[in-house]
Amino acid sequence: MTKVRRNAKRLSAMVLSIMMVLSMFTVGMITGSAATTADYDSISSVTFNVHKGEVDEQTAEDDSEGHIGNTDGLTGTSADRPADFKGLKDANFKMYKVGDINTTVDGTTNEEKITHAWEYVHAHNVQGKALPPTDQDGLASITINKADFGLYLVEEVTPTPDAVTTNAADFLVYLPMTVQNDNDKQGTMWQTVIDVYPKNLVTLGGAVLTKTINTAAYNEDDLEQQPEFKLVELTSDSEVVIAENIKLANGYTPITLTETARQGKRYVTTTIAQKSGKIAVDGLPVGNYQFVETKAGRIVDDTEDLAMDVTPRKFSVVKGNNVDVVTTGGDDFATITGNKNKLTVELSNDNSRLPEPKKEVQKRDGTWTEGDGGTWSIDLEDVTWKVTADIPADLETYKKYTLTDVIDTRLDFVLTDDSVRVDEGLGLTKNTDYTISYEEASRTLTVDVTESGRKKLGAFPYKEKVFSFDFDTQINSTAVVDEYIDNQAVLHFENSYGISDDRETNIPKVRTGGLSIKKVDGDNEEIPLKGVEFILKDHTGKEIKVKQDSEGHYTADESGSSKVVTDSNGEIFIKGLHYTEGDVSVYTHEGENQYTLTEVKTNNEYQLLIDPVNIVVTDGTYDKLNEIEIKNYKQPKLPFTGGEGTMLFTIAGVIMLGGAACFFILSKKAKKNESESES
Repeated sequence: MTKVRRNAKRLSAMVLSIMMVLSMFTVGMITGSAATTADYDSISSVTFNVHKGEVDEQTAEDDSEGHIGNTDGLTGTSADRPADFKGLKDANFKMYKVGDINTTVDGTTNEEKITHAWEYVHAHNVQGKALPPTDQDGLASITINKADFGLYLVEEVTPTPDAVTTNAADFLVYLPMTVQNDNDKQGTMWQTVIDVYPKNLVTLGGAVLTKTINTAAYNEDDLEQQPEFKLVELTSDSEVVIAENIKLANGYTPITLTETARQGKRYVTTTIAQKSGKIAVDGLPVGNYQFVETKAGRIVDDTEDLAMDVTPRKFSVVKGNNVDVVTTGGDDFATITGNKNKLTVELSNDNSRLPEPKKEVQKRDGTWTEGDGGTWSIDLEDVTWKVTADIPADLETYKKYTLTDVIDTRLDFVLTDDSVRVDEGLGLTKNTDYTISYEEASRTLTVDVTESGRKKLGAFPYKEKVFSFDFDTQINSTAVVDEYIDNQAVLHFENSYGISDDRETNIPKVRTGGLSIKKVDGDNEEIPLKGVEFILKDHTGKEIKVKQDSEGHYTADESGSSKVVTDSNGEIFIKGLHYTEGDVSVYTHEGENQYTLTEVKTNNEYQLLIDPVNIVVTDGTYDKLNEIEIKNYKQPKLPFTGGEGTMLFTIAGVIMLGGAACFFILSKKAKKNESESES
């Protein structure tokens, strides 16, 4: 019997141990927790109130808890409401049940518990319950019935208000919860109304744009047409116009946001106004923005608008850097309230012309173009380019004014004392007012206007002069026939406002041409003639020298020969020739063709051509499909010396010689017989 009792005790202990182990795995990482109190059965529901507040970055920095995390010592009642609480509208929360009222999740720290709670949610596919969006006071409220009492994991979910840069931290809460931090009730009573106060870190910012006219302070009375601006936010794939048609004036004017900006929630905190040449904006959420001038001013009695400042004035509202708009000089921007950090973004915009560069190439007729400069010969001709840049009214205050040109590899350039020429009419001194350099490795030509040069140029009346220089190149043998060679310059500048830019010019272009010919038998075009030699000349009669790249293939080259020879297919290909585009007469005299091929040697039995072959080189004449066919005809056959006309005489002579021989033999034989008879 004693043995039976001992076995029973052992069995009971084993069963108890197994039950304890199983209880540890009932809800994943959920373990035993607090006991209930006597009045729990009388509770039928719990009200859960989430009060969402916003906190600016300065407050967050002063709070050791980060002010957006979870804090010890709270009661879950309205007593936890911060004195400076500011409700945040349209925040969204979701809650997941991760245990019953007497369990908790594993972990020694709050962070570990939340991590394990999320593991439980994912492992058991717990479906969350969404709370309604917070109202104007930041409140979202939900009622939980007794069947759903338990331990909940709560998270803030998107969409969140646009100004929010850091969401509230996830947190755990019992519904209902035992009263906490109350000497009379704590640990003994249930709390059926639970109030929590999670916070978001909010970043709002703005900027002030100050307008000047030719570097002078804005004055409405000086202008008959006021400058206008728009404010836009730059997104990843587009831009949102927040305000537009912002016309400057001396009087204070609040600016209405566009209908698009008013439709959403993103700009509900944004305010904007203008006064006396300044535009101030505040309450912008984190993002990238820019002021853009959309209309330039016009001075009273002037005949044309001032040059519009086309450079957007960009600024950003960045997390960790709240910006409060501050205006100076006692300006009354009543609606511009800002935040607490008193940081300022100051921008400026001036209707003095910011310099715009352009590049041109000289055409064959001596004129200049920003586009197609026509065609030029390889190695035989100089192609001249010109770079021009505006001289702004305030150039003497600029910190940098430099032009660079990366010369295409299909162009040859050598820096000499006169290969780059700055406009002499500007009165600048080389190596004092400007410098010229060329870096072989990067093929970069640089013309830098020094401080003394900028002061000289800035002294010219507004718009009277432009800065310019020109330089020479030659197309080289790497150029592909009929393919455009683009070349572009860049103006690098920085003015006294710190505005800097690298402005590219337009891209003028040139190209080179070529021709292909095929020499064939005049009676049978299928028979190519190899080894036929020609001399190439231009329309003035000057011989064009070429070098041989391979059999039948030639490139214009001043150091070469003017002779070209057909290959085994009877073909010749010559590249590096200029050609007409459109009317042939533009580059020829009285319609004569541009080039000629004079045949100087042909094949045996063929007649040499007397007249040069006139060639018009155009787009595509280098292509084998468009090759020019030149024919040679065989000479007619001459009579043979001793042909049929003399043959009869030959036969007659042979007969006569034969007869003479026979007569001689017979005569000799007769004499012999006669002699024998006498004896």
